[in-house]
Parts: sequence; structure tokens; C-alpha cells
Amino acid sequence: MDKDVIRVAEANLANAHIAYSNTTNTVSDADIQQAQLHYDQAQHNLEEKQSQQTGWVKGDYLTLGPDCADLPIRAE
Repeated sequence: MDKDVIRVAEANLANAHIAYSNTTNTVSDADIQQAQLHYDQAQHNLEEKQSQQTGWVKGDYLTLGPDCADLPIRAE
């Protein structure tokens, strides 16, 4: 998948977040719910695009084979 598709989805998510943040101080509950829905849809779209590119789906578990048993684990 083209990296530009991910960038567009990230930009859409950022715009939805800004719109949501701006509406929380000046509008009705219905407007806030609409902005939240838009944000949730943009976030879902971004996650979907990322999983299409990487094959990784949110909630998936990483399974390591026996050849990975000696890899160091770095905790931060």
C-alpha cells in the first residue's frame, strides 16, 4: 500500500481530532457526538489502512518461532 494513503489517513485523523477539540467548548451535545463519531471513523480508517499495509491487525498477537528464543528483550 502506498505510504501516501497512510499519510492522508493520519491527516484526516488529526483534522477530526482538532474539530472534536474545538467543538467541546462551544456547541451542543449532539455536535460533540457527531464530532466524536467523525473522529472514531477516521481512527478506524487509519488503523485499517495501516493493517492493510503491514498485515498487522489491532489486537493481533505476535507469535515468535523457536529461532527467536535467544533474542534479547529490551524493556523501556
